[in-house]
Formats: sequence, C-alpha cells, structure tokens
Amino acid sequence: VDAMQSFEPRRFLGVWYVIQKTSTTSNCLKLNITQSGSDYKVREYARAYPLAAVGVDHTTIYDGTLTIPDQTRPSQMALSFRFGILGRMPFTVVDTDYSTYALTWSCKRILFGHVHDAQILSRTPTLPNNVLDKMRRKIESFGIDSHGLSFIEQSQCSGMLTSKADNDGVFSLGPIHINRGGSQP
Repeated sequence: VDAMQSFEPRRFLGVWYVIQKTSTTSNCLKLNITQSGSDYKVREYARAYPLAAVGVDHTTIYDGTLTIPDQTRPSQMALSFRFGILGRMPFTVVDTDYSTYALTWSCKRILFGHVHDAQILSRTPTLPNNVLDKMRRKIESFGIDSHGLSFIEQSQCSGMLTSKADNDGVFSLGPIHINRGGSQP
C-alpha cells in the first residue's frame, strides 16, 4: 500500500467520522486528532452495535497517541493505545484532501499472520458516493478486497463529541472511558 506523498499532518487534525472500516461492530465511530507537542493525540469515540441493539446507551472513548517515526515520511505514522493488545500499529494515510475525505491503512505482522485495517474517513457524517467509490477503488488497486469493509452508521451519533466540564456518568479506566446513560463526555 502506497503512503501519501507531501502529507501535511497539521491539516489532518480535527474530527473525522469513520464511514467504512475493516470488520467492526460499531454503529458510531469517530476520531478526534489533536496535536500535543511533537506527537498527536487520538481520541476514538465508539458505540458498539451489540450494546446499542439491546438499548444500552453508551459511548466508549479510547485515548491513543500518533507518532511520526520518520519525519521525512509523515504519512507513515504509528498509533498506540495504552491497553491495545497489538501494541504499536502502523497508521498510514494513503490519501486525503484534508477537508472532505481520507483513506488510512494499518497492517502488522503477528505470530501466525497479520492484522490489517482500512478506514474511509469523512469530515461529515456522510460521504458522497463518488468519493466513497473512489476510495474503495483505491483500496482494490492495492489488491485488497473492499467487500470486507463494514459501513458505519453515523445517523444516530449526535452528541458524541460534545465536551462537558464535569464527567458525571463517565466511568474511566485510564485511557478508556465509558459514558453511560446519555451524559456526554
């Protein structure tokens, strides 16, 4: 998979809605990328479909760090979550226009094979079909089956990025926060 040339990390900051992702059970998935010194912070907001399907109102928040190991290749980053079982994962920006869409790719060898993840991102909860088709064709051009991508439903996700000074209703485990019962972190 080819990494994007002339990538500008600062233009990639902000909120991204995950429109499609390799095999996920989330029906809401958003990323908020901010700068922290020379590194970047990623806050991932998710609602797992199995919990939502049985009426459990929740938002799970994962905090991670994006680093750029080689400053000459800024689109090839590393993403780590403190409790991530796979450790530090490559996080490659394959394509973006910074204001509408982005395509990211991660692939890591593990003991008996590899784990990979493609994400089609949007600055808004939906992405025009022509842009979505363009990203899916790009994935397929690398020999990756785009049929393995799950569509992420974003229509019932309002309020997931609302901040609030106090954290009533938020249960925290270090970098993982679980928001219960409709209060927004």
